[in-house]
Amino acid sequence: MSKMRNAVRTLTCKLALCLVCLHLMAGVSVAVPELDFTVLPLTSDKRDKVSIRCSVKINSPNYQDYRPYSLTIFKNQKQIWTVLSKILFTPKSVIQVSDASTTEVKGGKGETSNSSEAYLQMTWFRANETTLYGSYLCVGQFANTHTLEPESALDASLNISDHDMLLRLSQLAEKKERFPDFFVDWPSNTEGWPSGRYALLKPASGCPKDSCGKWLEGVKKIHSESGISPDLQANSEHSQLLRPLFTLESGINKVILRYCVKIEDNAKSRRDWPKGSYCINKKDICPVGFTDGRVYIDEEDSFGNKGSVEGVVPDDPTLSAVHMFCCRKDGFANLPIALPNKSPFYLYRYGGKCQDVVGMSVQEHYVLIDSENSDTNDMRNGTLPDGTLNDVRFDLCYYRPSSINQVASTLTATLNSNS
Repeated sequence: MSKMRNAVRTLTCKLALCLVCLHLMAGVSVAVPELDFTVLPLTSDKRDKVSIRCSVKINSPNYQDYRPYSLTIFKNQKQIWTVLSKILFTPKSVIQVSDASTTEVKGGKGETSNSSEAYLQMTWFRANETTLYGSYLCVGQFANTHTLEPESALDASLNISDHDMLLRLSQLAEKKERFPDFFVDWPSNTEGWPSGRYALLKPASGCPKDSCGKWLEGVKKIHSESGISPDLQANSEHSQLLRPLFTLESGINKVILRYCVKIEDNAKSRRDWPKGSYCINKKDICPVGFTDGRVYIDEEDSFGNKGSVEGVVPDDPTLSAVHMFCCRKDGFANLPIALPNKSPFYLYRYGGKCQDVVGMSVQEHYVLIDSENSDTNDMRNGTLPDGTLNDVRFDLCYYRPSSINQVASTLTATLNSNS
């Protein structure tokens, strides 16, 4: 069966080449579809969309002899080429879609003074390994306006892998707030997070997809010093906290911290946090093995407005200035502990070094909040993560799967060697 399929494929290619020759002899250029994979940038506070675009352009003095008839995007699924979407260029340009995971499928055609163009584009919210990666085929057909018979163009193929994905993302590196982890649809942590009620800072990759517990989200907008430039707010250059981190609202500077709050366990989640050296955000009471602490941020006194709280947050549900923590130092930071390791997350640094986690690489980040400059009343009590007071700085540890990090490092080395 495989040999027959290959033979049919070879014959199709030969026929297509013959068609090219006949068109060239006739003085008519043949339109060849193009298939491309693009990352479409949106505003910095949203994840970017990922699209596959199949397009054709007929450039010829006799272009009016041909018009787009159809475009089809196929994907190789278990060695079978399956139609993902198709557009028929009728007066209403009918689009057929068989992939329900897309957020948008669109297409159309147009003409200029000497050419005819058409396209079909599929868009996903983010790159998902199971739905996006793989081999694609773009097939175009054109109708001869004299004979009204459809004629096939050469196919365009495309393969999208993890390496291809990172290559596309590297092309966006010049934009300061572009982060690869925005684009990946990370798999679920089926092993589940430890028991208890607590919170973690929300990274750009999103909150944990924990099959063993329920997570909610919330936001604190902290009113920072507003009589000065917002540029004095700061975060580490490669911070992976979800953007925007800072905002200017009616002349008021605010620092935005987003949280993933674990409020519920199911029967599968019955394990304690491992011994080590790290901190998390407190929700109600600290889990077993932790001691608590409190930071009060003296928000800007002027402008008649304090910060705000939205959704479910750790500690006090109404105060943006109060931050409660649970910390422990009953193990060695360089002795890896077991935590869910399929998607990125943040912990707070405690004891001068980020805790090692099995299967994860770690980077040290920070976020700085410019508190009130006059008669500052910032306060720290109890056991707290590493950082500073006046202004308030939280030192963070960002974890991402080592396998992804190794691919990214390999790609960076390759790009550097070719530059």
